[in-house]
Amino acid sequence: MIWITEAEYIREYKIRLVFNTGAEGIADLEDVLKNDKREIFRLTAKPGNFTKFRVEADTLVWDTGLDLAPEFLFDCVKLGEMVKG
Repeated sequence: MIWITEAEYIREYKIRLVFNTGAEGIADLEDVLKNDKREIFRLTAKPGNFTKFRVEADTLVWDTGLDLAPEFLFDCVKLGEMVKG
């Protein structure tokens, strides 16, 4: 089972994620947020809302109410930028 231990806003729609496995990398969530037509994704995509997240229950949770599964976020991390700690 994989979960997030740390998250740090980088820029635009990019977040640096650290996983319990020691792997870390940058997830670019722009396409995920902008291509999903559900209201919660549109709200989270707004720049003022995107930066308001926290690690809770082993994943990312935004103040808008959106949360994404850690396995999904792991898949979003650019493999070329991922390193094993």
